[in-house]
Amino acid sequence: MHTAISAKLIHIAAAALTGAALLFGAGNAAHANQIVAKVSLSQQIMEVTVDGRPTYTWKVSTGARGHITPTGSFKPTRMHEMWYSKKYDNAPMPHSVFFSGGYAV
Repeated sequence: MHTAISAKLIHIAAAALTGAALLFGAGNAAHANQIVAKVSLSQQIMEVTVDGRPTYTWKVSTGARGHITPTGSFKPTRMHEMWYSKKYDNAPMPHSVFFSGGYAV
């Protein structure tokens, strides 16, 4: 992993993440929360805030050397309760949120 990239945060924020929060139990359908997920490449964690309050923290595995993880702000394109990687030997990817052309957390 490149040091310059590992110092940056990936910001994933969108209304579609409301569905992910509902999947994990934050909020209800009657109240749309502002949900922001930040992935720290250097710490290998994802922190989720709901309406500005820290709500969840998960360990993540970002791209290894030669498999760069994009940085920036993205909207989720799809979510799966369980997904199996077609690229990495059918590796299990529970609670996957895909963004930016096939990348996922």
